[in-house]
Amino acid sequence: MKRQKVLRRARVNRVLESIFDYPLTIVEAPMGYGKTTAVRDFITAKRCPFMWLTFLSSEDTHIFFWDRLSAEICRFDRETGDSLRSLGFPADASQTANIISLMRGLELPPGTILVIDDYHLVKDNRIGKLLSHMAAGLDELHIAVLTRDISNLEIDELFVKGQCCLLQQHTLEFTDEEVLDYCTLMDFSFKDDEPLKAREYTGGWISMIYLIMLGIQKGIPVGLNHTIGSLVENILYNAYDGQIQQFLIRVSVMDSFTAEQALFVTGEERTEEFLRKLRRENAFVIFDEMTET
Repeated sequence: MKRQKVLRRARVNRVLESIFDYPLTIVEAPMGYGKTTAVRDFITAKRCPFMWLTFLSSEDTHIFFWDRLSAEICRFDRETGDSLRSLGFPADASQTANIISLMRGLELPPGTILVIDDYHLVKDNRIGKLLSHMAAGLDELHIAVLTRDISNLEIDELFVKGQCCLLQQHTLEFTDEEVLDYCTLMDFSFKDDEPLKAREYTGGWISMIYLIMLGIQKGIPVGLNHTIGSLVENILYNAYDGQIQQFLIRVSVMDSFTAEQALFVTGEERTEEFLRKLRRENAFVIFDEMTET
């Protein structure tokens, strides 16, 4: 099997060091920004012990989560893992307290990370509540949640207490230097500043950069690749209902805008609701907290 080429990004790995400073770290970014790859590479580089749990579909329930978590724990502590599996997912506050107490006795190597991937697929809010209790009650385990959306996580109190760190899209966006290194790694041939144009055109979104560079190998200039257009249309446009599609079209005439300006231009009463949804899910809608645009 051909081994996947992965660019080791020292900058991103330095940021991910914060995983060891918090009980819970959330890596939030839209599809195709390399969340899973970045965390896997960090763990490989640090050679730290880890447990990895991936949600496969929105049909996965708290039962699936508990079975997978118990199985991962068994790799380090068979007795505790089996006990957790037999107890089952906690049904109330008392059972949750018992579970946390049991998990405090886990025999884990120092610096163990529990990675929960594709958390945006979770629909059961009981899982998010349990993760909050785990983050608040377990000192030796560092939890890293990889997700496209944080709306199904209960983290406000953890933030206030300094027990949670949120790493967002801008951390994973490829810089000019990283794009050049990536093109070299992938053996892409290019002229002049084509990779830098691709980075500017995509905002550092690596999935799109990859497709653009493939197009360049076939003589297709940046911005004229129909595959790119289809990707944007299918992933970032067709996924929404007609009302949000019309909203996107109307605001697309502006490079930067406040919520009030979007409301004025679109006349859409649900502007703030739509912007919150798009901010969570859409790679091209970014909120700048400094300018509130």
